[in-house]
Amino acid sequence: MPFIEPSKYIALSSNLYRPTRFFFKINGLPEKLGVGSVRDFQTEIFFSTESVFFPSRNIASEPYKVAGPVDEIPYESTYSGDLDVTMRVSANFKERDFMEQWMNLVVSQTTQELQYPDSYRCNAEIEAYTLEEDFSPYSVRLTDVWPKGIGRVTVGQGLTDAIATMQVQLAFRRYYIVGSPNDPGEDNMNREATLGPRPEFDPIEAPQNPLTAGFIARGEEVFRSGPRRVRTDANNFSGGPIDTLDDI
Repeated sequence: MPFIEPSKYIALSSNLYRPTRFFFKINGLPEKLGVGSVRDFQTEIFFSTESVFFPSRNIASEPYKVAGPVDEIPYESTYSGDLDVTMRVSANFKERDFMEQWMNLVVSQTTQELQYPDSYRCNAEIEAYTLEEDFSPYSVRLTDVWPKGIGRVTVGQGLTDAIATMQVQLAFRRYYIVGSPNDPGEDNMNREATLGPRPEFDPIEAPQNPLTAGFIARGEEVFRSGPRRVRTDANNFSGGPIDTLDDI
């Protein structure tokens, strides 16, 4: 084993990340809850966040055997279950109140009705910061974040010098490394730009056909007020009037 000078080890150790410098924020939640100042809300949430983690990512695979040792065939990305956040509780329990209100956006505690996903899903960011410089060398952006559970707040006679905390479980769909080619950016964090169509939530709209029974029943006025086109060949039309059904 080659000899390495102690100064080299010291330089390497000083370059290690200290996990005490981080920033956690939930984008879009203040607007959904109707709070006054977005900046104050994010500051309070960050101060209350005692611990959080950068989520893990895996690639799911299936065994495939033809001859010899079994091979693994990857087929999709998977992410670590829930984002567990440990939060301090203020004297007025405002952090718990925020989370309770957010959960009510998912399922109403009064009517037990499930709400539309766009009304409660948000995006979140976790940023790591160095001790020497005030910039983030690594941060992730989580999509479709919503509160899955709020843990208990323990109280007791012997907890005079303790600070009350609670566990919050946040579900999310995926994450992007901020600044990477795959990162859609905060301005483009919508379903169409990042995740494509969501048929499980978005109703399919039937294409409008001008030659429906409703239009035809209204007579030739529909065609007189529509685009003015004339036939140029068997299948195409271009500028000119369409006065009657016989012109089509």
